[in-house]
Amino acid sequence: MQKFDPLKKYSFRKARDWKYPLWCSLAVNAYLDWLRRSFHSEGTIRSYKYVVYNFCDFLLLKKLSSFEDLNRNLINEFLRIDLHSTVNGTSGRNSVLRQFITFLEDNNYLADQTIHGVIPAKLAHHRKIITILSDEQISCINEYRKTCNSPIELRDAAMVMIGLKLGFRSSNVINLKLSDIDWMNKKISITQYKTKVSISLPLSVDVGNAVFRYMKYGRPECDDPHVFVRHKAPYGILSGKICSNALNRVLSTVSDGSSVKFHTLRKTFATSILKNNAGVERVIDALGNRDSTTVNVYLTYDELHMRKCALSQRDVYSDGRCNQMILEEYIFTSCFLNDIQGLIEQKKQSGYIYDSAKYILIQFDKFCVENHIDRAIITKELSDTWLSYHADEAKSRRASRMSVLRQLVQYMNSQGSECYIPSNFSAKSYRVPYVMNEREIREFFTVADDYIPKVNADRFSILAEEYKVLFRFIYCCGLRVSEARKLKLEDIDFERKTALILRSKGDKDRLIYIADDVCNMCLDMLDLLHDKYHFYSEYLFPSSDPNTPLQVASINKKFQEFCNNIVYICF
Repeated sequence: MQKFDPLKKYSFRKARDWKYPLWCSLAVNAYLDWLRRSFHSEGTIRSYKYVVYNFCDFLLLKKLSSFEDLNRNLINEFLRIDLHSTVNGTSGRNSVLRQFITFLEDNNYLADQTIHGVIPAKLAHHRKIITILSDEQISCINEYRKTCNSPIELRDAAMVMIGLKLGFRSSNVINLKLSDIDWMNKKISITQYKTKVSISLPLSVDVGNAVFRYMKYGRPECDDPHVFVRHKAPYGILSGKICSNALNRVLSTVSDGSSVKFHTLRKTFATSILKNNAGVERVIDALGNRDSTTVNVYLTYDELHMRKCALSQRDVYSDGRCNQMILEEYIFTSCFLNDIQGLIEQKKQSGYIYDSAKYILIQFDKFCVENHIDRAIITKELSDTWLSYHADEAKSRRASRMSVLRQLVQYMNSQGSECYIPSNFSAKSYRVPYVMNEREIREFFTVADDYIPKVNADRFSILAEEYKVLFRFIYCCGLRVSEARKLKLEDIDFERKTALILRSKGDKDRLIYIADDVCNMCLDMLDLLHDKYHFYSEYLFPSSDPNTPLQVASINKKFQEFCNNIVYICF
């Protein structure tokens, strides 16, 4: 057993190197048994065990003698330890810890029955666009399968073909046994290592030939039951990394130097099914997933069907910059200075952008200074005064202010303050949104095309040309105003007619498809700005300053102006 070094702060070791006191080991073992009864895979249990053992190491470092001595401050201190470099890693750790503490609470290991409430419910995720193999890479795999000769090449080809044509995870490939292949009925049946779901898929000719060639000419003679084994003694099961290594060796001729994960084959397999007009249920059955939740991500890269969502022009006829400067330069001066900064830092560390909420906190800070609030306690009277309804304020705005204040109060209470928690306020009136009819849309774009700026200057003429394209781009591609205005030229592929929408609402990325005529309209606009006005910008829709995009307020104002000029024709 390795000796614990208290002088080395937060020195966590591998779980197998540690022995724990009885009070700790009993709870941890009970938690792990509960995970096994809940049908978690061994890989999941190992990762959970790592987080829990690190937490126990931390508690021993703090000289705790029981879980009953656990408190909010200790949990917060552990959560602030940067054990993972990624948001996803931190989010996973917090999720495991939340589950573990809830287990302790449910099984009477804790004295404080509300202690798990201090753990964030979830962290913000940056959802990226999934990647699949290109047509060139798929062709490279097929060519490799036909020309490979050496034992390792035959093994690589067989593993990659199983991943590409059957959607197997790397764990399923390395655990594939000889008895899982029914050569007579041309089927392959397995129980998935991760989900424990049994699936049976047809063994296609190209996959069968690849596996057969490997078994006949590449696989060493041994008694191991697995299909894929080591090529040198001692023969036995392979490691999981061998699958990704095999894929990158196969793609080495068309690779740009970046590695491709084996799971990319599974994503490619799922999207290929969708492209063949198969339903989501068919994808679930083929992948062996328990539900449709994990399949939804593959729907976003079904190019054939996603392009149908991009409207063509013919379908039409059948204060931002200022606020950003305030956010960056404002200095908090009220008595709530430390609490506000602490809340913002916590949200930022959790992965949230939090700019809109920060702007509300700035207004609250000014409100407290102007009203001479000198006691850092939020009372009912202060809350009611701040949240009192103003005649010129929308309900949604009031709801936002209420939400941010509740977050501040909850943060202050977690730090030991005793503040009044205002009741929740719903701004939803369930008003039916107004949808423009075909005639109104047609008239709107007619007004936009006929728009002539009142001032005869190049910068106004440039904006007039942009508005003609901007509103069509928003309508035909279904974009938010904020997404369209921040779109950069480097994010648009005019050859494939696609555009990347990065870090949008909810910190999510997505890929959109542009109709041919809309794409040509954008190119014509850029040619006009470059050739006639010598105006260049990295943005597709820049403002009069080429270094900044159009402002939301300007776009909304111009939209309202065009709507007011619509001519309604009475038939």
